[in-house]
Amino acid sequence: MTAEIVQAIINNDIEGLRLLVKDVIYLNLSYNNIGDAGAEVIAKVLPDSKVTHLYLSYNIIGDAGAEAIAKVLPDSKITYLGLSANNIGDTGAEALAKVLPDSNLTHLYLWGNNIGDAGAEALAKVLPDSNLTHLGLSANNIGDAGAEALAKVLPDSNLTHLYLWGNNIGDAGAEAIAKVLPDSKITYLGLSANNIGDTGAEALAKVLPDSNLTHLYLSDNNIGVAGAEALAKVLPDSKVTHLGLSGNNIGADLCKKIDNLITNNRSK
Repeated sequence: MTAEIVQAIINNDIEGLRLLVKDVIYLNLSYNNIGDAGAEVIAKVLPDSKVTHLYLSYNIIGDAGAEAIAKVLPDSKITYLGLSANNIGDTGAEALAKVLPDSNLTHLYLWGNNIGDAGAEALAKVLPDSNLTHLGLSANNIGDAGAEALAKVLPDSNLTHLYLWGNNIGDAGAEAIAKVLPDSKITYLGLSANNIGDTGAEALAKVLPDSNLTHLYLSDNNIGVAGAEALAKVLPDSKVTHLGLSGNNIGADLCKKIDNLITNNRSK
């Protein structure tokens, strides 16, 4: 079926594609290199389809394709949209942001694109008016400014899962997010592979007991013993059952201590 769907997309066979996806709910077209032209063809049939989950990762889709998909989202049943590992920049992110409040989207994944602070800020601006619970922005270029924009709206959003791995976020971004965690619904926070040091880790530690976090990932940052000790100190009073700290500079003994604390939390 997938091969037939891809062929219909390549042939720009709108009516054929419409028939092929008529009863499809989960449409996975990742890894097919359909590009912007393919995304534009798919967009034409979405409003008349039953598709709720659309996977379009690894497809060389750029801003034009993202804009085409965005335009029809309010008229579609899509709740899950995967557009990771494409060539989408701020323009595409802004187009998606524009329609989020009028769409049914609860999960939006944009990992590994070319989205910067402007795109992150556009998405942040509409989060409180959207249905999003999961937002994936890992491996982009949003930096501290983008993280701060997202942090500002977290308390008013429905987000429970926020993925920000590999984004050049430093202590300022981590502190901004930490500040609002107790007033947010966030249970999963991914901040691995950034530039967060002890200051950022200590800011997160300070609010852990008052937050809803169960999963916190800080691997491959610049956290040392001070930051790790701060986290360890508050773990017993937190809900955290998964903590990623590999690839930092905290030593084997402290790692073992933290592992034991996490094990205790899981048994509560």
